[in-house]
Amino acid sequence: MRPAGNWYGKNLLRDYGFKNMPSDLMRKFEEAYNMDPDYLKFHLYKQPNPNAFLAHHAEFVFQNLDERYIKKLLRKGLRKFSRNMILQFREEIKSYEVHFVGSIAHFAQARIKQVAAEFGYEVGEYCTQTY
Repeated sequence: MRPAGNWYGKNLLRDYGFKNMPSDLMRKFEEAYNMDPDYLKFHLYKQPNPNAFLAHHAEFVFQNLDERYIKKLLRKGLRKFSRNMILQFREEIKSYEVHFVGSIAHFAQARIKQVAAEFGYEVGEYCTQTY
């Protein structure tokens, strides 16, 4: 299974735009990314593959893992992913481990294990290589 970086990128951009991000993180986000509204709209609505554009912003999560806001965002995304993508297989996860793929899974291993324990499933392998 693969938690999606575009979800994190979208939520970061939304929280930045609505000023729901701590001010020190907003400054760091501005330094790391072009936050010009016209630039963002162009890449989200006029360019192909806006999901990849959003996912690019997810790296900010893993550069700031010690921040309280980031911890909450990461946990929120993993919980949503668990509810929507994993728990639909309630019977199967009693007998099998859930394996994770991608950079989000690689960098969020500790958090994934915490959320898995909370939702009652076992985590198997992590693979950063995508196909």
